[in-house]
Amino acid sequence: MLPLRQYEELLKKLQNRLARTAGSAVELRLGSQERITVPAQVLRRLVDLGLARSEEALEELLTTTEAARLLGVSRPFVVKLLEQGQIPYRRVGTHRRVLKSDVLKYKQQMQVRRQALDQLAQEAQELGLGY
Repeated sequence: MLPLRQYEELLKKLQNRLARTAGSAVELRLGSQERITVPAQVLRRLVDLGLARSEEALEELLTTTEAARLLGVSRPFVVKLLEQGQIPYRRVGTHRRVLKSDVLKYKQQMQVRRQALDQLAQEAQELGLGY
């Protein structure tokens, strides 16, 4: 993977090249031998979808199903968390996508809360305040 600085420079070059193409195709080289021709509109769309913010492009985007697996909860529960603003997300077409780092941050926050509740319950039980 490229360092962030090189990645951003490459992204700027691509955006500048797209600005000059005015709708024509762009030839890309994949590796040392393979070349493909990609319509400029397709490249623009790829930039719009995945490369608009280079920090996010370097991070792994997860589907709601993948996020649910990571958290150990159901996909509908994850969707509810997203819609409540508990985990930031963005739409890619009609699909919700979340940054893996945001899901891990939420998971860590839930673990801290669970530990605090466990400690309170234990203290309440020691003081005879339990049921």
